[in-house]
Amino acid sequence: MDVKQFLIAVIFFFGSINTLLGQCPDKVFFWNRIQQLRAQQVPVPEQMKELQELNMKMKSCGFQNDSAYAFLLQRIGVMYYLQGNYQDAIASTKEAIKIIKINYSKGYTTPERLIHLYQNLTFSYDYLNLRTEKNQALDSCIVISERANYLDDDVMNALEDRLVYLFNVGDYHRCIGIANLGLNIINKFGRDTTQFAQNILTWKINALNEIGEDSIAELEARNAIKHFLQVGNMRSIGTYYSALGIVLEHQKKFKDAVQAFQSGYEYNLKSGHKPGCAAALGEMAYVISHKLHERSKARPIYFKALLYADSIQAINILGNLANEFLIDGKFDIAFSFFQRAFDSIHVGTNELRLLADLQKKNNPTQATYIVGVVLDKGSACLAAYRQTNDSDYLRRAQSIFSSADKLISELKLVQSETQSRLFWRKSSLRLYENAIEACYLLHDTTSAFYFFEKSKSVLLIDQLDEQHLIKESDQAELSDLKKKIAQIELKNEGQTHPSQAAELINLKLELDSVMGKIKMRNPLYIQNLNSKDFISIEAVRKYILKDHEALIEIFNGDSSIYTLVITKSQMLIRKIEKDIYDSLVTKYTELVSDSRLINKQTAEFQKISFALYQIIFDDNRLPPGRIIISPGGNYFPFECLITREKPLRYMVQDYAISYTYSARYLLGNSITNDSRASKNFMGIAPVNYFQASGLNTLPGSDESMERIYSQFNNGTKFSGSQATKQNFLNEYFKHQVVQLYTHAADNSNNGEPIIYFSDSLMYLSELIPGLEPATRLIVISACESGSGKLYEGEGVFSFNRGFAAIGVPSSVTNLWSVDDKSTYRITELFYRHIANGEPYDIALQLAKNEFMNSGSKDDQLPYYWAGPVLVGVTN
Repeated sequence: MDVKQFLIAVIFFFGSINTLLGQCPDKVFFWNRIQQLRAQQVPVPEQMKELQELNMKMKSCGFQNDSAYAFLLQRIGVMYYLQGNYQDAIASTKEAIKIIKINYSKGYTTPERLIHLYQNLTFSYDYLNLRTEKNQALDSCIVISERANYLDDDVMNALEDRLVYLFNVGDYHRCIGIANLGLNIINKFGRDTTQFAQNILTWKINALNEIGEDSIAELEARNAIKHFLQVGNMRSIGTYYSALGIVLEHQKKFKDAVQAFQSGYEYNLKSGHKPGCAAALGEMAYVISHKLHERSKARPIYFKALLYADSIQAINILGNLANEFLIDGKFDIAFSFFQRAFDSIHVGTNELRLLADLQKKNNPTQATYIVGVVLDKGSACLAAYRQTNDSDYLRRAQSIFSSADKLISELKLVQSETQSRLFWRKSSLRLYENAIEACYLLHDTTSAFYFFEKSKSVLLIDQLDEQHLIKESDQAELSDLKKKIAQIELKNEGQTHPSQAAELINLKLELDSVMGKIKMRNPLYIQNLNSKDFISIEAVRKYILKDHEALIEIFNGDSSIYTLVITKSQMLIRKIEKDIYDSLVTKYTELVSDSRLINKQTAEFQKISFALYQIIFDDNRLPPGRIIISPGGNYFPFECLITREKPLRYMVQDYAISYTYSARYLLGNSITNDSRASKNFMGIAPVNYFQASGLNTLPGSDESMERIYSQFNNGTKFSGSQATKQNFLNEYFKHQVVQLYTHAADNSNNGEPIIYFSDSLMYLSELIPGLEPATRLIVISACESGSGKLYEGEGVFSFNRGFAAIGVPSSVTNLWSVDDKSTYRITELFYRHIANGEPYDIALQLAKNEFMNSGSKDDQLPYYWAGPVLVGVTN
């Protein structure tokens, strides 16, 4: 039938309906007509015209809620897509989804239709670069599949697409969770030998490897190799040998890794899979060069890998070749290979244009490779400067690192899992160390300060900024979802079982959806987050140093330590030998936190303490007063650094010291909503603990809490059996000041800090308030309450950090297990000075000095008074 005949038939169809029937046709007529239209080889414009006529007719006949009408909307969406009208394609498909959802809930249609509609959405989202929306559509496919016990190619495509994206943005934990769910679904339907299943398992192995679960990754890879050797699938065998090679490399079994990569190459070659050949050879060459130090053997393997590589793989291989020539000091050849790497994406481009393009396109697959090669080129510029002393190389390096930083700031916004965002922060440590070195060599303290700040607690600042941008009603909904997610993850100690994976993914999908709606209602949401990504020196001096003498920033890199001292009139940047610094800090902390050791080795401690003070301050003595420390990594107490050996003088005697996560943290958290506070003090003192905890009692803690309580005129107190976890969670956020006398541990079975109450324990991840707390200060007088897991590039995840993340701007915690009586005495003195109107840092300084001056000779040892530290806002 030609077009003319087709149109005549359509006219006849409707004419017959209107004139002969004199009423609306049955919906079957419409359904059949849409099916016929889909089967015709008719140009898109004519099809669209016919579909729109059907649309008007079905509306007039009242079929808007019927599945046949949804089918019509689906086909209209496809036509819009084919015409390049992606916004209307999305709108039409979403209308169809609404109808099918209603019909599906009543059992009138199949999950296949709903899944297919969501898959159609992803195509238009792709063209509009709406990655968040595409992810939500893919997650919808996966959740529907699991709930309906249904599987088709659309679902498996959705699973693989999602996994590739999650892996490439570094969202490894979520990648593993969805891979487990996908494999569980696929295995139920006996499709575990399909290419989809193999790809899903490969991404799972890769993600396990990235988070350090290499023993599990190795077992998965070896089992897969054994299985496919029996089946005889060459490509799959090659894929899993390459995955095994990466695992063995992580395990430092370098020769075994090379053998695995060789097997991976050979099996991929037999199957004709060129990308697999390139990947195996590239990884093999890297291990031979950088791990086995046989560089002469590696170079020809890199060139061989290029014969099989696609454009993305070529970036990485050419970048590695550039580094080979860089090691030889052949800078011109090295930079020519960097340029070839960039040319493989777009001929004639450079690193700055590539990074700018990535920001627009938000392509995580390219970003992973391009950012790595760009950072390599920046490092090459630093190396060239060291050999030539040409400052142009330094300026090029600084420019490269600045651009890479901007891209990484964009990438972090697309990651959903905290663990994965933390892993990405760790990987950016190299960027900031090199950037700070370039600034140090250029004597550019202003730019150095920018990179110092960007290397610290960025995720904490983002969390707080998000809270400030979100309305209370939305915050309550988010809080409820986060609590449900935390309960599942805590129950399984971070290893979600496949049976609960669907529920977890669905909750996270709901969370993403709520966040998506919040962002849509606030078009400036992302702009507002990024606008707070920088703090100026002028702002530091105006707002932070107005009543403080100095801010001291420390950056602890892989190869060097840098300090930046900012006062009201100058900025000084210094580089410290890392081995010396780390050795002194380790010994210093070991001695000061152990009463027995510091008693036996007092002279040794004093020697180390004075040496540590000297390498940090280098005779640049600060005027006495209030100072702020922004540490790089784990805290250690500056208060007991010795500033003078004879007569002995500690820093605490001249300085009121506080600590901060970053300068931006202080600037953004100077105001708390006190109007929410119903009372000004809450005290918690369990004294005795539930039997399973095995903890000792804390006699006298309730009496000390009573003495503190008496200094406030409007308070709440829970002691003994009333000091329960639920009472704490129900009440703490209503009070301006909270005092906890209890036990704590810095690391539980699932890797996070815990605090004990009379009836149970509380994990750090359970701190999820429905509203922003009115609390301005929380004092956790418990052993090791200031300790936790160190995440490089972000800081220590301790309870003070946890309270900071929910909006409590100040905390006092203990860095080690301290004598009970000393703790009670210093804490009571601290509150007495607060009651007299002193700022928190001065109150703690006065309390420590008074404790030393009024106590015994033993009390003067830092072990007894240096443990409590103030973190956050001081006023």
